[in-house]
Amino acid sequence: MKILTAGMSGLLGRALISELRRCGHQVLRLVRQSDEILTSEEFFWDAASLGSWIGAVEESDAIVNFSGEPIDKKPWTSRQKKEIVDSRIRSTRVLVQAMERAKKRPTLFLNASAIGNYGDRNEELLDERSACGAGFLAEVCDRWEVEAFRARTLGIRVAALRSGVVLAAKGGVLARLIPLFKAGLGGNIGTGFQFFGWIHIRDHVNATLAILNQETYSGAINLVAPKPSRMGDLTRRLATSLRRPHFLPCPSWALKGMLGERADLFLGSQRVSPKRLMDGGFAFAFPDLESALKDLLHP
Repeated sequence: MKILTAGMSGLLGRALISELRRCGHQVLRLVRQSDEILTSEEFFWDAASLGSWIGAVEESDAIVNFSGEPIDKKPWTSRQKKEIVDSRIRSTRVLVQAMERAKKRPTLFLNASAIGNYGDRNEELLDERSACGAGFLAEVCDRWEVEAFRARTLGIRVAALRSGVVLAAKGGVLARLIPLFKAGLGGNIGTGFQFFGWIHIRDHVNATLAILNQETYSGAINLVAPKPSRMGDLTRRLATSLRRPHFLPCPSWALKGMLGERADLFLGSQRVSPKRLMDGGFAFAFPDLESALKDLLHP
C-alpha cells in the first residue's frame, strides 16, 4: 500500500513510519523544511495551501495526518491557542480539498485527534458514543474532527484517532517525569484520583495499523489501554519501578500557578474505554500500567 503521511516528525509519527515500512508499505511524506533536499518520496507543503504536492495525494491509497502545533510546549496565550486550533484546521482542511480535486482519490483518511474531546468528566465511563465535553481541548478536537469527516462526502473512509497519553521509553510524558522521580521529587499530581487515558506506544502503532487494514473501522476511535488508570497509579508505580520515594505531591493550585490553563492536561479526569478497538477484536500487548511500565523501564 502507498501511504501519504503528514506531521510525522514527532515521537509517534517516527515510530509509525518505521513500522509501516517494516510491514512493506511505501511511505510518502509531506514535509515543511523547504531548505532541505527532498527525496523522491518527500513533497514540500506549507500545511495550509494547495500546491504541486497534490500529485502525492493522487498516488496514494491512504493518508495519515498528525499535523498540528504541540499543545504542551508553550503557555496557552490567546495567540498560542489560535495557532493550536489553526494549525490543525488548516492542514486537515487543505488535505480534504486536495482529495476533492485529485483525479484519483485515496480510499482512507486517518486523522489525529485526542481524548481531550471528552473534556473533564470525573468518574464517568466514556466511549466513542459519549458526547463532546467542554473546555478548550474539547473544542479543538471537535472542530478538528469536523474538518476530517468532510472527506466522507467524497466516498472516503475516515477515522479520527482519539489518542490518549502515549507512554514511550524515550520521549513523551515519561521523559519529563522520570528525571524528577529519579531525583526523589516524585509524588501525586493534583489529587491523584483523576483518571487519565494512556496507551503504550507499541499498542498505538499496532492499533493504527489495524485501523488501516480493517475496513470495519471508521469514525471516532479511542486509542487508549483497556484498563483506565488514575494519575496516582502512574506516579506510585513509577516511583516503585525506579525504587524512589513517592511523597512530594504537586497540588492542583501549584500546577495551575505554574502552567495556567495548560494544567488541564494533567488535572482533567477522563475515564475512557477503547470500545471500538475491542469490538473489532484488537488485542492489546500492554493492557495495564504494570505491564507497560515494566516493558518501558526495564525491557
